[in-house]
Formats: sequence, C-alpha cells, structure tokens
Amino acid sequence: MLGLLRELTDTIKVYRLSIAIGVSGWVLLLSYLAYEYRAMSGLMGLLTHLTRGDPLFITFHTMIFLAPVISTAFAYLVSKKVVLEEELRSHTEDLIKIVEDKTRELKHYSEHLKELVDERTAELRAILMASMDAVINFSSRGEILMWSRGAEDILGYSEAEAVGEHFAYLFPPEMQEELRELIKKARIEGFARQSELKMRRRDGKIIDVEMTLTSLGRQGFTAIVRDITQRKRYEEMLRQSRDAYFNMLQDLEKAHEELKYAYDELREIDRIKTDIISNVSHELKTPLTVARGFIELALGEVNGNVREYLELAAEALERQNHIIDDLVKVAEIHRGRVSLNLEEADIGEIIWEVVESKREMAQRQGVSMRVDLDGRLPRVKVDVVGIKHALGNLVDNAIKFNRSGGEVRIRASTLSDKFVVVCVEDTGIGIEKHHLEKIFEPLFQVDSSTTRRYPGTGMGLTLAKRMVELHGGTIWAESEPGRGSKFCFTLPLE
Repeated sequence: MLGLLRELTDTIKVYRLSIAIGVSGWVLLLSYLAYEYRAMSGLMGLLTHLTRGDPLFITFHTMIFLAPVISTAFAYLVSKKVVLEEELRSHTEDLIKIVEDKTRELKHYSEHLKELVDERTAELRAILMASMDAVINFSSRGEILMWSRGAEDILGYSEAEAVGEHFAYLFPPEMQEELRELIKKARIEGFARQSELKMRRRDGKIIDVEMTLTSLGRQGFTAIVRDITQRKRYEEMLRQSRDAYFNMLQDLEKAHEELKYAYDELREIDRIKTDIISNVSHELKTPLTVARGFIELALGEVNGNVREYLELAAEALERQNHIIDDLVKVAEIHRGRVSLNLEEADIGEIIWEVVESKREMAQRQGVSMRVDLDGRLPRVKVDVVGIKHALGNLVDNAIKFNRSGGEVRIRASTLSDKFVVVCVEDTGIGIEKHHLEKIFEPLFQVDSSTTRRYPGTGMGLTLAKRMVELHGGTIWAESEPGRGSKFCFTLPLE
C-alpha cells in the first residue's frame, strides 16, 4: 500500500501540471453549475436557465461545458510532452553513452591502425632500403627526400650526401630534357617508365639505367632505378656473337657451295671412272674369251708339261675373267642398272655349288673346306647368280689369304625366323682392326704395294656388300690378326 501511495505520489509530482490543467476545467464547470443552482433556486430553475434560447447564453454555456474537455485534452498533451521529454532525455543519455563508447573504441582502433601503419611503413622502408634497385623519393621541386641502400650501391652517393640535393643533378646534361619529359608524363598520368637512361655516378662514370617514375601527388615522386650496364654489355656481346654467327653462316654457305661444286666434279669423275671400268672390262673380256677357247682346244691335243702349262694358263685366264666380271658388276650396280632376277632357291644348294667351284683352288693352296648347314634352312628368294658371285668372292678370299694346312668353314643358319645368316670363316692371316671399316670400299687393299703377296683388284668385297644390300641384307667382318677372319651376311626371308 505504501509502495502504491509512493508511486502515486511520484506520478502526481511528474504530472502535476497536467493534473492541475485538467482539474481546473472541471472545477470551473462545477463552480458555475453550483452558483447557478443557488441563483435559480433549484434544479428546475437551473435546467431552464441552461436551455435558454438566447444565442449569447448558448455560446457561453457551450464554452463552460467544453472547458473540462479542453482542459482534459490539454492536460493529456502536456503529460505526453513530459513523457516524450523524459524518453528523449533517456535516449539522449543512451546516445551520449554510445557515442562515448564508440569514441573510445575509435580512438583505440585509431591508435592500433597508427601502430600498424608505422610498422608497415618501417617494413616498407626496410624493404626499399634493402632493395638492390635504387629507390629515390624526391619532392615536386626535385629535392631528394629518401635514398635507399640500392641507390648507394648503384650511384655511389651515401644517404647523407644525396638527401637534400636536386634529383636532376644525378643525370648528365644530355639527359636533362628527357628527364623533364618523363617527370611531366608521370605528373599527368601518375606513372611513367623509361627503358633506357643514363645517370652519373659519384665517381663521374656514366652508367645505363632503367627508371620507373610514380607520382605521389603533392608529396612528389618515387623513382625506381635499375642498373642495366651489365645487361647492355651482354646485349652488345650477343649482338657481336650474332653478327659473327651470321658471318659464319655466310662462310658456311660459301663453303657449302664450293663443296657442292667439288662433289659434282667428283661425281662426274666417278661416272667417268665407272664408264672406263665398264668399257675397259668389256674390251679385256673379249680377248680373254678367245684365248680361253683356244687353250681348251689345245688341252685336248697335248699332254705332259705342255698340258700342265696350258692348265695354269687357263686357270690364270679364269681368275682374270672373274676379276673382270667383278669390275663389270660393280660398275653396273654403281650406275643403278642392276635388276635382280629373284627366284626361290635353296641356300644350301647355292653354298655347295660355290664350294665345288672353289674346291680345286683350295686343294692347290693346301686348304680344306667344310660346310655346316642347319637341318631346316628355309628357301630364300634371291638373285641366284648374284648371290653365288658374292659368296664366291668371300670364299675366294678365305682361300687366298689362308695358309697351307688351313681351313675354310661355310655356315648357314636362321636368325629370329626373319633372316638367313651365311658366314665364311678362315684360319688365315687375319686383318688389322683399323682396316675393318675400309675393306668394303672400292679398290681398297690392305697391302697396296706393287710387290704385294696376294693378287686382286680390291673389288670382290665391294661387290659382295652391294649385292647383299640390294637384297635388303647386311654384311660385316670380324677378324683377329694371325688367327683368321669371319665374314657374314644376312638375307631376309620375306
């Protein structure tokens, strides 16, 4: 109860003006009615007085009766004003408190931001000072404000010597106009780059640099300068190397033309040589054929020593005829006029035919011959005459370069079901290793002196190599001096 009375008392205190205004209207109305009630001698007189039709009284009575309504409405407005003022005061206090809190927070953030800016500024300055490029800040008037460690290294001035000096002092006279244009461009566009400029070091040396200018507005400009003297030196060396390379290419082209001319001349000489071999071989073969025919006729009519002499002469003619056949065959292959007459054949039969044709020669040299053939040798598609000739040359050499009591072995086998390999081995004098790469060249002989022990033109191995290659095979030699040689060639099965 006391609390209610206290709350009512507080409310009356706050709204006493409103209550006074509202009550005054009702007091005025009740006072008037009481006065008129006594003056009119009762209730009926009062009602009669109040309902009088006089306009003045109607207006007056209307105002009297409206006074409580107006006072009550005015009291309500006054109370609302008090309430709103109280709320406004409360909100104002809250707002002031919020503003004070936010001001304290903003101050804290501002101090923290300032610390961060100072830290980043110090880091940036440390980076700029440690940069190998020169970083230079200068004012709009050209006065140098900051001088990095890289600037000291590139231009030779210390920071104490450079700060306060004019930026243009670092450039030789011929660069001043270009520098002004660069600064003007940076001022207008905010950024400017010059690929090549020249600056003057403290020792007076002029160096090549690359400079980038950035405008900082009223604070001036930042110049980043990179020393490109070494790069320019390398570029000049590269240019000289390129010129030397082009000159070398021209020399090589000239040498190529000269070599091409010499090659054409050599080909022409080679063609003439081949024609001579072919023509001479043909002319030599005709009288040999005639002489051989007459010797064969004479052998049928004589005996004794004369017959032996004639047999030796016939053998010499046969060898000479074989040599001429080699020359003719090589000349035809060289000209590209050889067409292979391919037919399926038994490689074993070809080997035996060659062996039988060379057996008499081997007996005279005291050399034995042996043939080893795989039991299942497939048939091959070859030019039988050409392969016989090539194999005959290999066997002929194996006998000729052998020693008395030596052996010649001819072997044939398959290799990976794709090739037939034929090898001719001997127990002769052998070949030095440095000669093995040349023995298949035309006219090459290990002993080329006029008093050499072993006769021949050096065309037999050349013919064998080219005939094997025409068939799609390969030929090679293995040898050890004093222990014999081994010549092998392959023939494809397809």
